[in-house]
Amino acid sequence: MNALGLGRVGIWAGEMDRLPASVVRRTAAAVEDLGYPALWFPETTGREAVAQAALLLSATRQAVIATGTASIYARDATSAAAAQTPNPWTDGWSAPWSPPAGPRTSSGGSEDVVRRVGEHLDAGADHVSLHVLTATPDEPPLRQWRELAARLL
Repeated sequence: MNALGLGRVGIWAGEMDRLPASVVRRTAAAVEDLGYPALWFPETTGREAVAQAALLLSATRQAVIATGTASIYARDATSAAAAQTPNPWTDGWSAPWSPPAGPRTSSGGSEDVVRRVGEHLDAGADHVSLHVLTATPDEPPLRQWRELAARLL
C-alpha cells in the first residue's frame, strides 16, 4: 500500500457524476466490496467535486476517494483543504485549460488489461486506476470490475 493508501489498483469512475445518487452509493459500495482500495472521479461535468466525494464517502467504509481533477475556480483553497480533513479523500487540482496527462490504454479482453496493468506495476508504477469503457456508459461496469478484481487484487 502506498503512502496515500491507494493500493496498487483502483477504479476510475468518471461517468458516475451523471448517475442518480442512489446508483452512485450502490456502485461505490460494490467497488469497495470487490476489494478495490481507491475510487477515482473527475470534476468535469455533473456534480461538484466536494459533493461527489461526500456522496462516495457516505457509501464506503475505508475506500480512498480521490478526484482526478477538481477545478481551482469552483472553490477557494481554504474551503478545499477543510473539506479533506479528516476524510480519506485525496485530490488533484487543475485549472480548466490544463491538458490531461496522456492516458495509457489497453483495449481487448481482461487478459490484455491484466497483462498491461502488470507491466506498469512491474515497471515501477505504485498505482494504476482502471477505467472500463462499455457500450452502456450509464450503467456501472460491475461485471468487468468483478472479473478484473479476481485477477488483479
